[in-house]
Amino acid sequence: ASLKGTVLQNLSIFIGFLVAFAGTIYFGSTVNASVVSLHERMREIATFRALGYSPWRVGAMFLRESLLINAAGTLLGMPVGYGLMRLTIWSFNNDTVRMPVVTPPWVFGLAALFSVIFVLAAQAVVQILIHRLNVLEALKVKE
Repeated sequence: ASLKGTVLQNLSIFIGFLVAFAGTIYFGSTVNASVVSLHERMREIATFRALGYSPWRVGAMFLRESLLINAAGTLLGMPVGYGLMRLTIWSFNNDTVRMPVVTPPWVFGLAALFSVIFVLAAQAVVQILIHRLNVLEALKVKE
């Protein structure tokens, strides 16, 4: 029982670090994609702002786009990740060690929840950049 408790404690710490690093990478890639999209469409955003759209309305367009892309990626990535986990466990199984794959359904819900949280956090960065946009300078940019 003591060995089992020690192994589970170490495993939970390891999983926590993996989740933190994965979340950092997910957040960073989401922010990067959003900021690149923002800078590629700077003139379009400035035009919307000049036409009277509020910064929040322009940000809402980026939020919808980001949520759609990340939802598709999350929904496609979860089965692929599960398959890779099963493949990894299968490759470790031998005569001396057998590890079961135990994945409760709440894990997938938690992954989707974290996906939405990271997208909203990345959107906060994009919204700040939209608020700081100089409309006149963005409209003067030549292509």
